[in-house]
Formats: sequence, structure tokens, C-alpha cells
Amino acid sequence: MEKLKPYKVYAWRFKDPSTNKVTTNWFIDKNGERIFDQELEDFLKKHGEELKGVYKEISWEELLELDQAARRKGDGKNYLTRYQVPNVGVQAHKSVQM
Repeated sequence: MEKLKPYKVYAWRFKDPSTNKVTTNWFIDKNGERIFDQELEDFLKKHGEELKGVYKEISWEELLELDQAARRKGDGKNYLTRYQVPNVGVQAHKSVQM
């Protein structure tokens, strides 16, 4: 838990329409960039639900805004997958949002 203090933690819940199973996806953020830390992600998968007040539950729209904000920083990094998006994709993504 101490290791999470420098970060914002987001929980996004997804309900599978075919099974009705709800899955929580955890996002660890620092300064608008997603942090990929397997140890912290495993901890959240196991104990995240117990940490009320440590994380913020977000909607799909809020998750997309985090992704768009990360891309607007200019490095083209995708918040959801960590991979860099080529400039063409970033521009196309921006034009779709207008």
C-alpha cells in the first residue's frame, strides 16, 4: 500500500455482455502517464477492492479522456497499452474527436 502513495489509482469496471461477469481493470497513473508495474498491478488485482478511498472508480468516458490527454502530451503514448502511436494515428484520433 505504501508503494501506491506517489500514484493516482483508477478502477474501471467492465461487464462482459455474454457472461455478465464484471472485471475490474486497474490503472496506475503518475503525472498523466500510466505506470506499468507488474508487482503493483498484481497487488491491486488481489487486494484493490479492499482499498476504498485509495482509488477512484472511473467510467469508460473518463478512461478515454485519460488516453486522449496522454496522447496530447506529444509523445503519442497510448494510456491503455503503453505503446507509442504513430503521429498519423494521433492526428486521426484527434480529428475523430472534433
